[in-house]
Amino acid sequence: MKNIYSRSMLLCFALVFSLSCGEGEELLWPEDSVDSAPGVEVPGSEEVAMPQEDEGAWKGEEDWGDEDAEGEEAWVPEVAAAATTARNGVCDSGEFCYFYNSDNLGAISDFSASVGDYGSTQPSCYDFKPRPNNINDTKLNNGKGTCIKNNAASACNFSDRTVRVYYNSNYAGSLFQDILSGKCANLSASLKNNNASHQFVNSSSEPPPSPGLSWQYPMSNYYISLGWGGINSKKLADRNRHVAIDIVGSIGGSVNAAAAGTVAAVGSQNANGNFVVLQHNLNGNTVYSFYAHLSSYSVSRGAVVSKGQKIGVMGDTPSASLPPEQRFGAHLHFSVMNKLDSTGAYYGYASAASFSGNRATYLGTTFYNPAYVIQYEKLP
Repeated sequence: MKNIYSRSMLLCFALVFSLSCGEGEELLWPEDSVDSAPGVEVPGSEEVAMPQEDEGAWKGEEDWGDEDAEGEEAWVPEVAAAATTARNGVCDSGEFCYFYNSDNLGAISDFSASVGDYGSTQPSCYDFKPRPNNINDTKLNNGKGTCIKNNAASACNFSDRTVRVYYNSNYAGSLFQDILSGKCANLSASLKNNNASHQFVNSSSEPPPSPGLSWQYPMSNYYISLGWGGINSKKLADRNRHVAIDIVGSIGGSVNAAAAGTVAAVGSQNANGNFVVLQHNLNGNTVYSFYAHLSSYSVSRGAVVSKGQKIGVMGDTPSASLPPEQRFGAHLHFSVMNKLDSTGAYYGYASAASFSGNRATYLGTTFYNPAYVIQYEKLP
């Protein structure tokens, strides 16, 4: 009886499988068929229901878009997907960047393409990102998470094209400001906290560069820790306005000539540390650029240098000889003026009365806002 029963069971199984499988089809065991037949229960298994995304659920900037009911792809920001993933709070080569504060301070919003509408509310707007390399520095991350529309104060353009910042969305209207390739600038009074779109363009409305002369910031991958006219609370109240810009880059980073010229002086000074002074001809005017607090310099007096040529290394000299309250850490003190002091004893600060916009005259020396000179390649 047992043998008859066993043979009957085998015949039943053979019959079931022959009915359920077509000729030449692969025989699938139940557990192998779960994915191809959703909803079919398999002993010991259950179909898992995937949660449905709420229509109002957050879609981050790296969202690749879902398909709607008609199968069309949902709208995604104008920045290409590959570029979107690179929006990381670092102003890389090839990118245009907004800063929340003036003088390239605060959180960053970096772009590699034009954007006509930033959006104005979270979570869908383009916003300012924290700086991953300075994540705990509140000064450098001020404004993080804020929508960038009508909230930017300065910008840098590390692309090879001019970028035009517009007052209106979708590149509309005649009120705009051009940020030239390789330049950084504070947004104008009309556009500061009034930026609604930006566009990579091929031409610039700014004055053309002087023939044979071009200016640039003397460091790459930097930020400005104290700008032109900035107040230093550690200085005496009657002489606490900055007649230069302080630039912070990577420790040991190269300091380069801001423009072509001749080395007018090198040396070490008790307040400015190791320094280099370059002489330039700017539209027929003789001007000097000053690079202070270097850990070392690599040029000698009388040498001819080209724009971007390495002249030294960023440092914090003579920090060790100064009292703690006068130490500012590693940075480059960069100024432009009309007179040569071969001893490097230039003042870094002047009285408020010495200032007239982008120039300041103190004790017979006229200083020019370096950011203005770099941006417009002329004297203010």
